[in-house]
Amino acid sequence: MAEKQGVTIDLVYPVTVGGRTISQLNFRRMKVGDTLVAEDETDEQKAGIALFARLAGVDPVVIEELDLDDFEQITKAAPKIMGKSAAAAMDQQMKASSQSAGET
Repeated sequence: MAEKQGVTIDLVYPVTVGGRTISQLNFRRMKVGDTLVAEDETDEQKAGIALFARLAGVDPVVIEELDLDDFEQITKAAPKIMGKSAAAAMDQQMKASSQSAGET
C-alpha cells in the first residue's frame, strides 16, 4: 500500500516568530497519538491550534500568528492530514466559531 503524504501550505502572509520567518508549513498525516495532544484543553480553538502545531512540527505560537487567510488554507487541507471524521468535526467547530464571532 502506498504511503499517503502530508500537505505543504505556502503562506500568503509569512510570519516571523523568534527571529525566524516562516513562509511554508509542512503538515504530516495525523496519527492516533496526536489526538492526545489537546486532551485536557477545554477551549476547542486552542486544542485545534495545538493539534495543527504538532502536525507541522512548530510551536503553537506560529499557528496563532498566522493570517486568517493562511489558516483557512490549512483548515481546507485538513481532510488530507486528519482523516474524514476529524476533518468534519474541525469544520463544524470552525463554522461555529465564525458564527459566534459574527454575533459580537
